[in-house]
Amino acid sequence: MRLRNLDLGDLDLYVAQYCDPQMWTHLGGPRPREGLEDKLERDVAATAADEYWVLVVMPDETGAGAGTVAVWEHESEGRPVEEIGWMILPAFQGRGIGKAAVAATIDRARASGRWHVLEAFPSVTNDPSNALCRGLGFTLVGEVDHDPQGTLRCNHWLLDLGGLTRGRQG
Repeated sequence: MRLRNLDLGDLDLYVAQYCDPQMWTHLGGPRPREGLEDKLERDVAATAADEYWVLVVMPDETGAGAGTVAVWEHESEGRPVEEIGWMILPAFQGRGIGKAAVAATIDRARASGRWHVLEAFPSVTNDPSNALCRGLGFTLVGEVDHDPQGTLRCNHWLLDLGGLTRGRQG
């Protein structure tokens, strides 16, 4: 498994990730196809400029992406949040590819020195993603309402990359 930066040739991957109802079972439903080209262009440009990361998960050398792992910063309730999220296509789920990709992204984030405390917000009903957080050493803070595309009840996980939580409990 390896990771590479998102590029403009990844539109089919984005359509598979964002428009498939199975991919959005725990996220409030799929997104419309319209506007995905623009989202892809924004994400490619932001990744190239190192504003945030969208990394394509490459499980082997066939060239087919299995999904993405992203790390980005945003404000939530008046505080900065360094969030990590992942989407692995159904054909690749259950094989440890997602866990390996998230672990590699965490290693990259730690080595960069840019990210300090990663936060993840899988739905309380998403057992595989919650197990992934637990297995990679995240600390469960509790349940929160989170709004990726409408309010969802999520588990709030933290992973301190540098030994300082900087008051990010939430």
